[in-house]
Amino acid sequence: MSGGVDAQIRRLKTLGFASDATITTRQATFENLELRMDDALLQGRIQRLAAVDGRAALISELSGNRVNIQDLRGLYSLTRDPSDTELATHDLDIKIRADVLEAELFEKPVRAGAVDAHIRVRDGSISVERLNMGNFYGTNVQSAGRLEKILDSPDGNFKLNISAPEAGNLLAFINGFTGEHILLDALRSAPVLTKDSRLNLELDTRSTDSGTKGQLLINGKVGGTSINTR
Repeated sequence: MSGGVDAQIRRLKTLGFASDATITTRQATFENLELRMDDALLQGRIQRLAAVDGRAALISELSGNRVNIQDLRGLYSLTRDPSDTELATHDLDIKIRADVLEAELFEKPVRAGAVDAHIRVRDGSISVERLNMGNFYGTNVQSAGRLEKILDSPDGNFKLNISAPEAGNLLAFINGFTGEHILLDALRSAPVLTKDSRLNLELDTRSTDSGTKGQLLINGKVGGTSINTR
């Protein structure tokens, strides 16, 4: 429809699309959507609104057995305006429920299970109404918060709750980004050190004339050891 096909879409063996569609010069709306991408079946709604004051808007509500973020970006490329560049030029309102969510972080694959997320991005601010993952490398994650002026002087509050029978798989995931680290290696080699981990983290930042001031609060238990720091 846009005259081009993203490489991410070309690699799919199966792509099926059914929807009630409304397409005008101001919007493209797909209701009662059923989307098949290989073994993934998604249902829901997607709407794109034309740019106002330089920013287009993308609204979606999807649920399914497997959601691959790169596949969705490729699908969007089929219908976007040729003058668009990346989703960074859009305001976003995204709701996702997925048995499995797949994405890339710094060009490394990331996978999470039992995902329930609602995220809004608008002109330099991000609002996480909820980001819950029942299985993120062996951990249960719940988070919510809002940060404004992310690229300038971050201002806001973000909370993250993590619980796990033991954190070995999560530490291995982190290790993939940090490389060898004496503390992480020690914790991974002795699972008892991270047994019954329950941590609450809260990031609170305030924008000032000279930049940003903030604090990170951490409390909970890891391997039977209580932690309370700021």
